[in-house]
Amino acid sequence: MAEVFSFRPALLRRVADWHIAGHTLTGPDGDCDLRSVTRLRWVNHRIADSRMTRLDLVSPTGTTQIALNIGSAAGDDDPDRAAHLALCASVAQLLASHNSALPVYLGDSPGAQWAMFAVGLLTLAGGLGLAIAIGISGLSSDRLSAVAMPVLLLIGLGAFIVKANGPWRKPVQISVEGLTKVLAPNVS
Repeated sequence: MAEVFSFRPALLRRVADWHIAGHTLTGPDGDCDLRSVTRLRWVNHRIADSRMTRLDLVSPTGTTQIALNIGSAAGDDDPDRAAHLALCASVAQLLASHNSALPVYLGDSPGAQWAMFAVGLLTLAGGLGLAIAIGISGLSSDRLSAVAMPVLLLIGLGAFIVKANGPWRKPVQISVEGLTKVLAPNVS
């Protein structure tokens, strides 16, 4: 008998139905044979008033994404969040029973990290360029104090983004069994 999970993946999207029957996950974009999954990626971002949570199932035939974008105020009692986490936990448990050492990478893909690293470099370079231009221009001290804080914030933001998304950082990896333990307290 198939397990059915239904939730709205985003505010302006209609309800998506996901079915697990045996080792097959069926979602809005088609089927995924869970026995062919070679790795997973768990992404959980909170940006301003929104939260994006996603489980990527990577197999030789492609990537299946189980994603949810909701307001960050949504608590554990939110039905969409609860159904999404229950689906992710069920998939993780099935995968753990098939291959307990299956790797789960935490965070965005390397491509997304490189893109954010580039954004950070551009922000940092822009801030440093402005600082040099201000220094060369010979601004008076009252004008210098007015522009110093925004320029320093730009430099700080760029440095933070570069450090947080540096390609030299080794990706954090856990086993699929570890993911089931992480998701278990969130599923009632």
